[in-house]
Amino acid sequence: MVERGNDQGLPQVAGPYVDATKHNKTFYISGLTVYGTKDQSFDMSGQRSDILGQESAILEYERRSKID
Repeated sequence: MVERGNDQGLPQVAGPYVDATKHNKTFYISGLTVYGTKDQSFDMSGQRSDILGQESAILEYERRSKID
């Protein structure tokens, strides 16, 4: 079974995309961007930090959903 989801705490995705997909025991994260956020004006290092923060939020959301 394929599960798709968007963490509501992250920038909203434009289009039919999702932040993460889970299939069997594999968890995929893709398509993260700073586009449309205040961080898009940052340099590459600042944007990278934002993306890594988004990844952390997605992984934390997935961890919490397994506990519930």
